[in-house]
Amino acid sequence: MLFETKNDFINAENYYKKSINLDSKLTEPQNNLGNLYRAMNKDHEAINCYKKSIKINSKFFPAYFNLGILYKNNGN
Repeated sequence: MLFETKNDFINAENYYKKSINLDSKLTEPQNNLGNLYRAMNKDHEAINCYKKSIKINSKFFPAYFNLGILYKNNGN
């Protein structure tokens, strides 16, 4: 989050990916990486991250919410 607030998207992406590699069963890093990709206008990557987060934990509401917002903004 610190890197995102400084618009240092490359470092933010690297740290989210490191977190995912350390424990691929955590939903939050996948969701946060999706948010980062959405901020970078990388919608396809963001959708994949949200879907991975939902696959890990089907009760993780923020991923559904973020996926829905992205679909809505894209007219889906």
